[in-house]
Amino acid sequence: MSTRVTGTFEIVTWEEKTYDAQAGTKLTRTHLTKTFHGDVEGTSAAEMLMAYGAVEGSAAYTGFERVTASIHGRSGSFVPTIARPQLAAPCRPRSPSCQTPGRAS
Repeated sequence: MSTRVTGTFEIVTWEEKTYDAQAGTKLTRTHLTKTFHGDVEGTSAAEMLMAYGAVEGSAAYTGFERVTASIHGRSGSFVPTIARPQLAAPCRPRSPSCQTPGRAS
């Protein structure tokens, strides 16, 4: 038997620092906090490593988040992993028109 929970969250803080930027891409470290409401009541703190690609809207990230909350009357904390491991490529790999840095055309 499974139990379903529903709710919302609000990002309270977002502190992003770029540590490398080259050729339209950037790498950042981000600290953020959230507040949860609904069946899940609580807060969280997360650290994310993010990569923004040269293609508009392209990004990948990974990180850890500690959630401290009450769910259906039970309190505690847990640490889920967070990941979106892909960037949109500006071209198909091995394509003659792909200008990947460090790769001969």
